[in-house]
Amino acid sequence: MLRLSKNINFIKELQSFLLIFFPYFLLSMIVYHGTYFQNWLNASYSPPNKFILFLSWSILFALFVLIFHSIKRSNKTNQLCLLLFILQFFSFFVFFISLSCFAAYLVALVNNIFTLIISVWLMVALWKNGHRASVLLLVPFIVYLLFQLFICFLWYSLAYGEWKN
Repeated sequence: MLRLSKNINFIKELQSFLLIFFPYFLLSMIVYHGTYFQNWLNASYSPPNKFILFLSWSILFALFVLIFHSIKRSNKTNQLCLLLFILQFFSFFVFFISLSCFAAYLVALVNNIFTLIISVWLMVALWKNGHRASVLLLVPFIVYLLFQLFICFLWYSLAYGEWKN
C-alpha cells in the first residue's frame, strides 16, 4: 500500500512538473523569439537585449512555480487562491508579451494594472488562509509590478508624444 501511494504521489508530481514545464518552454520561446510577432504586426520594434528578457522571464517563472507549489500542496479546500494565481499568471503573461514582443504600451499598461489588482487580491486570500511564506514571495513581485507600472506610464506617454507630433 505504501508503494502504491508513493507511485500516486510521483505521478501527481510528474503531472505538476509537466503542467509547469510546457507553458514555461512555450512562453520562453515566445519571449525569446518575439520577432515572429513583430512580423505579424509589421512592427520594427526589437527589445534591447533578449538574453536579459529571457533571464528575467525565467526568474519570474521560478517565483511563480514556488508560489504555485506552495498553494497546491497546502490549500486543499479553498480553490479561490489557485484561480487567482492562474488569472494573475495569465495577465502577467499578456503584459510581458505585449511589452517585450509588440511594444504595445497601452495593452501592457492595462494588463499591468489588472495583474496588480489580482496580485493584491491573491495576497489577501493567501494571508487569510495562513500562507505567510507565499505572501512573502509575492511582495517582490508586486514591487516589480509597481516599477513596471511606472515604466509603462513613462513609455506610453513618450510614445503618445511622438505619435502626436
